[in-house]
Amino acid sequence: MQPEWTYYRSIDFGFVNPSATLFVAVTDKGELIVFDEIYLSGLKTPDLANLISQKSAGRVFTNTVADSAQASDIEELKRYGYGITPVQKTSGSANEDWTTYRIRKVAEKLRNKTLKIFSNCQNLIFEFENYRYHEVQKDREIKEAPMKLNDHALDALSYLIVNLPEWIE
Repeated sequence: MQPEWTYYRSIDFGFVNPSATLFVAVTDKGELIVFDEIYLSGLKTPDLANLISQKSAGRVFTNTVADSAQASDIEELKRYGYGITPVQKTSGSANEDWTTYRIRKVAEKLRNKTLKIFSNCQNLIFEFENYRYHEVQKDREIKEAPMKLNDHALDALSYLIVNLPEWIE
């Protein structure tokens, strides 16, 4: 990790399902490096805030992006001093739904080889390896739809990627 890099966090809240928080560095070349994670079920917001604080020590984070569906958790984390941007769940286009958009944005980082993941981020790696689709028929068209299973760290990653400043795109 270099001091001139820019640091971000991204959160997908959970309780029964795990809360997933990713810690990401953006290099001066625009590469994303996921260097740490929190991935635990049963976390209350004060516990999550404490873990985030521990893993953030010694770094200045430019932004933390979080799932906008959990407005109360975002407000509570703000009381702990975290600046948080709720993710806007829209592709910005009538031709592409939110889910397709964020999967496409993550896939672009993979194709461009600008996404790196440290081996200690085992839950994110597991989710990449186990992400699955099933076929859904809508009218006469058959489409693939992602299964809502093993996707909490991937959701957090996609929230960050779609909210990065333009120069990182």
